[in-house]
Amino acid sequence: GGVYRFLTKPWNDEDLKITIRLALEHLRLQRENRRMARELERKDSILRALESEYPGISEVRRDENGAVIIQE
Repeated sequence: GGVYRFLTKPWNDEDLKITIRLALEHLRLQRENRRMARELERKDSILRALESEYPGISEVRRDENGAVIIQE
């Protein structure tokens, strides 16, 4: 844990509620950020494995108009 915010005594009940709500949202966002970072690492690992097996698979080629070029 850590200190999110200091409150002085006597505190205002509404300020306390808002502070708790914001602290919980901050915690939720931190957890979501860690989850997304793990997911990104996992997907990056998969992409590196695919790129190793099929060189150039992650490269997108476009023509002069920006359309994706698909080669068979």
